[in-house]
Amino acid sequence: MARFRIHRPIFPFFRKLFVLLMPAAAWALPFANGGFESGMTNWTTAVKPGAVATLGTIIERNHSGGNCLKVSIAGNGNQDSLARLVSGPIVLDTGRIYMLRFWSVAKSRAALVDLRIGANGSFRRCHFEIYDSDGPWHRYQYLFKPTVKDAAITMVFGTATDYYLDDVELLDEQDTLLDIKTQYMWQSLHVGWGWISGDNDVSMPLPDGRNAWILNDSFTGMVNDQSNVLKDVKMINNLIVIEEHKPNPTLSAIFAGVAGAPKPLFPPGALTIYWIADAMVAGNTFQILLQEWNVAFDFNHSAFIATLSLPDLKVQSVVKTAYKGPDIPNALLPDKGYTYIYTANRPDKVQRNTRIARVPAGSFDPKAPWEFMAADGSWTTDSLKAARMLTGVEIASAVKLGDSNYVFSGIGSPGDALEVRFAKTPIGPWTAPVSVYKPPQEAGIIPYLGHIHRGLKQDGVYTLSYSLFPATGGWFQQLSDRGCYMPQYVKVNLEKLSPYTKKTPTRLARRPPAHSGHGLTPLADHLLTGRKLQHPK
Repeated sequence: MARFRIHRPIFPFFRKLFVLLMPAAAWALPFANGGFESGMTNWTTAVKPGAVATLGTIIERNHSGGNCLKVSIAGNGNQDSLARLVSGPIVLDTGRIYMLRFWSVAKSRAALVDLRIGANGSFRRCHFEIYDSDGPWHRYQYLFKPTVKDAAITMVFGTATDYYLDDVELLDEQDTLLDIKTQYMWQSLHVGWGWISGDNDVSMPLPDGRNAWILNDSFTGMVNDQSNVLKDVKMINNLIVIEEHKPNPTLSAIFAGVAGAPKPLFPPGALTIYWIADAMVAGNTFQILLQEWNVAFDFNHSAFIATLSLPDLKVQSVVKTAYKGPDIPNALLPDKGYTYIYTANRPDKVQRNTRIARVPAGSFDPKAPWEFMAADGSWTTDSLKAARMLTGVEIASAVKLGDSNYVFSGIGSPGDALEVRFAKTPIGPWTAPVSVYKPPQEAGIIPYLGHIHRGLKQDGVYTLSYSLFPATGGWFQQLSDRGCYMPQYVKVNLEKLSPYTKKTPTRLARRPPAHSGHGLTPLADHLLTGRKLQHPK
């Protein structure tokens, strides 16, 4: 459950993004005409005997470009297969991970679509229910490792209704923007009863090489990576997911209760729940900063520290901190004798501002009073004297890149681009925001938060994520479309972007072509490549 949920009516999320499916370059995946701009070229169709169906391109209701596909099926109820759409042949590398994305809408809610990728009876499969009821376009995705090299994409339509399909796109793990490997991990690599979808994915590397992910409101159950629809799931307010890589990458969930009847790892009070803010390793313990919220989903002006033992991650205590105030603690940054705490100040429940607190470094002492940075740069224990350090943004993650080199991330406001800022110190001053990724916009689906994952750094490239929440569809859409309530992962070279990185950045040899629905912003491209910003005449 997202922290902004109580304010959702006022957010301007009904904006539409029209993007073109870019032509394939020499290195790109061999998949053509995914936007149906060339009519039915590269596609064949079939209709089940006895069914009445037509499949063809139209221009009246496209997601992007000039055309989309309309599938009209007459009949009664749902069937296994009423009509099929089959792509031309594609060549896949069985050692890679791929992502298939498409945009769709249907006149009947929960219209059935079964996706098959492969050939000669060897397929990867995923079941979809198109949530929309003649509403706005939505994006659907499926990640897979192919079973055969020579394959085709088959989409089977099983409901007597009108479907619309556009911008079918195939990407692989070599994509320079989307972190396909991490996205696949969260879709398919779970062991036992565990996390299926949720939000606020804070991560922290553990001393033994594992990675701990702490999440808020999450659907739990037995993961079925052949279905995008949730069945027999339970929601809990918080849990930990452990990422291991030996002998193979796996995810396993830690929660209270038992499989089939899970409970939050940090149980609620009589009239409150705990949502996580951030975490850190302190000596031989793992500490998690918790926000306390009341049953009306208002912040309860209190923060708690949960202490877990290492390496077994057993909960030892959940203790109230000395903090008391309206600002919501979001991110932690241990540095040079202090642990800095970045809080979200929301004076009118819409505007987001950042204020800074700190406590002595080391184990988070629940009794230690928080100091707040005042306007003159001094520190005070009076929270009422805390100064606004950033206006219009709340920091979701703070990471030290190197000596005198810090990065801070977040989404400016729900629905906007994923942004980063840089500073020489944990308290600023900060650079202007650099917009590194613009999530594809879906009406009613809000991107928010925006975390940096410290345990996934490689050669200056960090994995960043943002959460998604279906503000208009709510619970029903979450169950019918797993992807609409699942963090999305991208890759950004933060060390190259930072003006405070001491080594001389190397210029990129060439910029790869953009993909439909995502890309570097002009400012990020300028900072990474050195190319001049192009201004419209």
